[in-house]
Amino acid sequence: MIISAGSLIFVVIAIFYDYGIGVRLVTHTSGAFSFLTLICSVVSCSKRYVPAYFFFVAWLVFIVGSLLQIFVSGGIIAPTFYAKYGNLIGSGVQIIILSLALGYKLKIIEVKRRQAEFNSHLIRKDLDAAKVVQDSFLIPELPEIEGYRVKAYYHPSLAVGGDWYSIYDDHENSRLYVMIGDVTGHGIASALVTGSTAGSIMTVFKIFPGDSSPEDMLRHLADTANLNVLDIGRKSERWMTMTFICIDYCFHKAYYLNAGHNASYFKLEDRVKTVIQGSRPLGLSSEPYTKVQQIDMASGSSFFLYTDGLLENSSVEGVHLDDKKLIEQIKSNSMPELFDELVRTAQNFESSYQTDDTAFILIERKASKAKLKAV
Repeated sequence: MIISAGSLIFVVIAIFYDYGIGVRLVTHTSGAFSFLTLICSVVSCSKRYVPAYFFFVAWLVFIVGSLLQIFVSGGIIAPTFYAKYGNLIGSGVQIIILSLALGYKLKIIEVKRRQAEFNSHLIRKDLDAAKVVQDSFLIPELPEIEGYRVKAYYHPSLAVGGDWYSIYDDHENSRLYVMIGDVTGHGIASALVTGSTAGSIMTVFKIFPGDSSPEDMLRHLADTANLNVLDIGRKSERWMTMTFICIDYCFHKAYYLNAGHNASYFKLEDRVKTVIQGSRPLGLSSEPYTKVQQIDMASGSSFFLYTDGLLENSSVEGVHLDDKKLIEQIKSNSMPELFDELVRTAQNFESSYQTDDTAFILIERKASKAKLKAV
């Protein structure tokens, strides 16, 4: 910048004072600047940056031309055509070489762009494959249980996510196990944690005695999931919240264990009860889980479980659900109506900008015929 300002002053001198002096000053300044530039190009060449080779040759030609003109102006050599106009000739050759360098640089940019597109395609394929794997963690279809209705919804903010739910029907013991969880963070890393946790929980159902009490079964599920997340969390710096519910659909009892997850809601007639139990998330301590809450599943009652993305996401206008609005919707709608309404709300958020994964589950004990007639 300083050299450019000095050159401008010298040009003014050449125009308004003495042309010969101004030309010599500009020539000498250009030579000094060119020499410094040449040094920079040599440094770049030493790092094997190909465009720098073009740059080096271009400025070398320009410097040689400038030196010839300086020698002519100083009377060192005879003013031959090439020596007298060395600066102009050097500048012309320099422009040609730098144009070639620009073309080469554009070629490099194009190659990198195509490589980026190819890498993006590979990443997309990997994400699609990861999504297929994560979808396999979710049950392919919800169980049909006489006297009960179960509905579930899940949508990640990215191709894969950290929210997860599972529903397991232990038909032999007339029990329905429902789990919903949320891993910190988003994307593939969180999805891997949910996948590992899902596998550990499914293993429990296969090897743990099915005739154990619902309380013991929930504790064992929570402890197994906790040790799994604790082991992974040491390296991935992730932990997980989860709600475990067991519904005995023979005796119509619900058993609830919470591992740091947000509140669930239990609806009976026109009353909505917040079901919450203070406890730590999975992956923070190896201490076993002990607290299990029992709730009667009266005729017509229902459970609503969800992850926090349902409340944290918002529409384009900035409208979002909060606890108060959610409770009001649960209170004023039947279960099918509530599910459809929440799906529309979640999809509205997804069409704008979804910042968090969303999952929710509704479990309802259908009202008895006698109760329906009374209503």
